[in-house]
Amino acid sequence: MRIGIDASLFKNSSKTGIPTAVENVLKSWSKNHPENEYYLFSRKKIYLDAELKENWHLIRNPIAADRENRINNKLLALPFALLYKFVIAPIQRMKYRTDLFWAPDYFMSVKCGAKKYAVSVYDLAMLRFKDTVTLKSRIHHKLGLPIAAHNADKIVTISRASARDIHELLGVRKNKIAISYLGGLNGSAEGKQPYTPDMKPELDIKGRFILFISTIEPRKNIMTIIKAFEKYLDEYGDSDLYLVLAGGRGWRCDDIYKAAGTSRYKDRIIMPGYISAEEKQYLLENASLFAYPSLYEGFGIPVLEAFDKELPVVTTRVSSLPEVGGDAAFYIDDPYDAEALKGQFRKVLTLSDKEMSGTKAKMKRQLKKFSWEKNAEEIMSLFKRLVK
Repeated sequence: MRIGIDASLFKNSSKTGIPTAVENVLKSWSKNHPENEYYLFSRKKIYLDAELKENWHLIRNPIAADRENRINNKLLALPFALLYKFVIAPIQRMKYRTDLFWAPDYFMSVKCGAKKYAVSVYDLAMLRFKDTVTLKSRIHHKLGLPIAAHNADKIVTISRASARDIHELLGVRKNKIAISYLGGLNGSAEGKQPYTPDMKPELDIKGRFILFISTIEPRKNIMTIIKAFEKYLDEYGDSDLYLVLAGGRGWRCDDIYKAAGTSRYKDRIIMPGYISAEEKQYLLENASLFAYPSLYEGFGIPVLEAFDKELPVVTTRVSSLPEVGGDAAFYIDDPYDAEALKGQFRKVLTLSDKEMSGTKAKMKRQLKKFSWEKNAEEIMSLFKRLVK
């Protein structure tokens, strides 16, 4: 099978989220499916942490790529992008004539050059919660997603919750949507990670702590975490308990930083910003509880990362989070209910040894449901059926 892939999502050397997920699929295909020919289409240089074998072909923009990289002018960036998307890329795809073309990052423009087309849509947070994304992003998705959904022969998504949203918000018939869970983990680090002098000094915490790790943004519902933490300390004291909110600054995060900075317990709220892989491992291994009461998640990989370190998770019973957390997580029904979140904090922080042992066993069972190999094989099987 000849598979064309929109590789423009690999334009940055540092990868998180969707690029990391797609890269894991490509790595698995490279290992397990050498019988196929793969064509990676991109107008710019791409960064992949994998060696491309002879059956992998990088198809670059033949006209404007190098010239575009030399021109530092935002006014010209859009014309170059549109020229590639609507003229050059379709011509290239016509030349290579693939059996299937996969757009793994929401958008697909002109339908030509392949027998079948698939697009991956991970979640519709930008449509469900309009105040959690920028106006530019909302307009981009509002205009582009219906086109992609219409042009695709199959839409691949990552949870039953996302599939429901695609059906309800984009009007896509249910049999056009396929679900394949993400793998969740990129390999578990061996051995314990101690605190080291090169880590941020504020992470050398002398006490227990509740942990949150993700982008600092409204969709992650961090304000409710802060309120629940304050309520917990008001009622139970716990002089050695801290709250760590780790992650880079996101959109509309000023109110979150203000709430932490003006809290009556501000001396026990730690916001270290973006953390390294070693710092992340250290925090996950030493926290007492992982708080993730997100308003909406297409999947929720942080939940599985916590499970991997045998760290109990308190999350919300919304979107895909119950699918990912299963019976191993502790839930609140209303994401904004700080009182309920406080109650779950108390429940987890006072688990008996027997109860903690049972929770760890559930985490282990839940983790076994997800793997990148399984994700890659499910997508490959779907594509094979599609081109028959």
